[in-house]
Formats: sequence, structure tokens, C-alpha cells
Amino acid sequence: MSNKYDDILYMKHHVSEKHPQMSMEARAAQFAALTGFEDEVKKTARLNDERIEMGEEVKVTLDRKITNGDVD
Repeated sequence: MSNKYDDILYMKHHVSEKHPQMSMEARAAQFAALTGFEDEVKKTARLNDERIEMGEEVKVTLDRKITNGDVD
């Protein structure tokens, strides 16, 4: 069975000629900086889920303004 990544699956790993390879400690530090990131994303998502609904009167007023071209 053919995989859509077969053409790159066994390619040689690229090594930059311009930039030195990052140490394992530096790589680990990048990921350590993400500690708590997922919790913050969930917190933000929760805050965005709490929507304030417009009242019917506001909806009618906005609809009238849009329909009549009275939008400021």
C-alpha cells in the first residue's frame, strides 16, 4: 500500500551549514517554556465560550440600520 509520505519518509535528515545544531538543553528549555500553555489555551477558550446575547430590541435596531444603510 502506498503512503502519501513515501517520497520523504526515508530522506536524509537536513543539517544546516549556516546554523549550529541546538544543544539538547536548549531544545528542552523551549519545551519547558510551554509548561502551563495548554491550561491557558483552555482558559481562554472557556472565556470565549461565554457569549453575551443581544436583546431582541438591539437586533431589530441593528437590522434596521443595516437595511437602511444608516451604519456609522
